[in-house]
Amino acid sequence: MEVLPLDDNNAVFNLCCRICVVYEHKAFIDGYGTQLMKELK
Repeated sequence: MEVLPLDDNNAVFNLCCRICVVYEHKAFIDGYGTQLMKELK
């Protein structure tokens, strides 16, 4: 990623962050988050 201009590097980083957020949300909705919440209580 060092060879990318700063704007392109930021765009890739932001896309990766959005993908992670969507994945985490889906995992929570699919029940993994609720199971974790039950175990923490």
